[in-house]
Amino acid sequence: MKEVAAELEQWLRAGEPVAIATVVRITGSAPRPLGATLIARSGEKIAGSVSNGCVESAVYEEAMAVLKGGSARVVNYGISDEFAFTVGLSCGGAIDVLIEPVGALHRAALEAVRAERAAVLARIVAPADRAGTVALLRDDRAEGWSDELASLKVEALGALSGGRTHVVPAALADGREASVLLEAFGTPPLMVIVGATHVGQALAPLAKSVGYRVIVADPRSALADRERFPLADEILLMWPDEALAKVRYRRDREPHNERATVHLASFAGLQRARHRARSCAHRARHRRGHRGGGRSRDPRRGSCRALPARRPEPLRATHRNGAVTEPAKAIAGIILAAGEAKRFGAQKLLAPLDGRALVQHVIRAANGSSLSDVVIVVGADADRIARIAMGRARVVRNPDYATGQASSLQAGLRTLTDEIDAAVVLLGDVPGVTSALVDALIAKQRETAAIAVISRWGDRRVPPALLHRDLWPTALALTGDVGMRDVLAGREDVAEVEVTNALGSLDDVDTRDDHARVTSDR
Repeated sequence: MKEVAAELEQWLRAGEPVAIATVVRITGSAPRPLGATLIARSGEKIAGSVSNGCVESAVYEEAMAVLKGGSARVVNYGISDEFAFTVGLSCGGAIDVLIEPVGALHRAALEAVRAERAAVLARIVAPADRAGTVALLRDDRAEGWSDELASLKVEALGALSGGRTHVVPAALADGREASVLLEAFGTPPLMVIVGATHVGQALAPLAKSVGYRVIVADPRSALADRERFPLADEILLMWPDEALAKVRYRRDREPHNERATVHLASFAGLQRARHRARSCAHRARHRRGHRGGGRSRDPRRGSCRALPARRPEPLRATHRNGAVTEPAKAIAGIILAAGEAKRFGAQKLLAPLDGRALVQHVIRAANGSSLSDVVIVVGADADRIARIAMGRARVVRNPDYATGQASSLQAGLRTLTDEIDAAVVLLGDVPGVTSALVDALIAKQRETAAIAVISRWGDRRVPPALLHRDLWPTALALTGDVGMRDVLAGREDVAEVEVTNALGSLDDVDTRDDHARVTSDR
């Protein structure tokens, strides 16, 4: 959809019905990738391509039939003896194309694309009688996720984070197997061109032509202007370290906007100019200190001006599409304590353990760590649990606790201030967690700059887990009784902390037998 976003927006604004055709399956070789899009309207108007011209005329005819009242359909196009030089793919492969009217879900996806936000459309490819776009996931909303598609939510969250379009299997409510295309629209990669030189002038239009968002950074206003860089999305009249700090700050506060960043490091000329300016200032201070004053010359033939003394700090990169996640400075703790404890038969978080309520052991571990803030999210038996919250733990009530763990995690994240860079998520029914383990998770993130750090207990990944702010939009899109452990499964940019006896025990308490076992082990 990205390549036709401008035309689609224009056609929809005119109020004309529009059909959209999407490549949903490829067999063998094909000229366009999975997710390639064509839009069509009456008057023989098309935009985009599904086959680089091989089958566009036939797709247009199908699109007009769909707009005249036909249902969404999947049409197969491939090479054949009969149509080798008429309708067919000269490359010898085959493609399946989903053709359907543009609806509300497409409009919502278009809105995200035009705002440079990430989105995922779920399209049923087979069986044929269910074909069509059925659900949307964005970092700020989710639509159309029926019970039969609930199992695909984690897959969709992974596509939202990774920007990968792929086909996944699903089981429909009537027992039939379905194939669903998760089409991901990622945020555009960001290129920061540091130094408004002739090289940058050549690079900016090239980067724009292949889909980058381009920022030019240079303190010299005579060079960094719209006349020299007409296609740049933004021009920052700043020194490199100041410009990159500003970009990093915005990325941290709005991770959906600038998720993948490429820094052009060719700014030696600027650095040499800054070095000469610092040397000039140093000589001036030296003369004032030893000869009672003096005058210095700026390398740009002006007087020395105050310049920041810092050199640009190197960025730490994770493996996620080149995205950059910095070591977190301020980190908060979120204790999830809102469950109803149905398997226990009573409120398990209030069960006694070594003279304290079970949840108090978790609160104590969080309070004793280096966390900047501690939040405990309560729901069922909220008043009773709130009364035993200790120390600096803040109580947050989740009125939607019955919908599942996701709502409690979101309630905790929403209470954190803008100064918080990451959150350690702890479960209130794991009394063996320690302050040392929380600090080990924090230390691992600062060492690796990973987007997430999770505990490994035996052969399992389990909470507590540290989530960088870059992951919070994904967490805020969760629904039901799904946690971040499901989202982090299979990601390559997640670090782990092996939980030894010195760091505690991560056995949870779900039943009375669990409580008896934990009590006997202490």
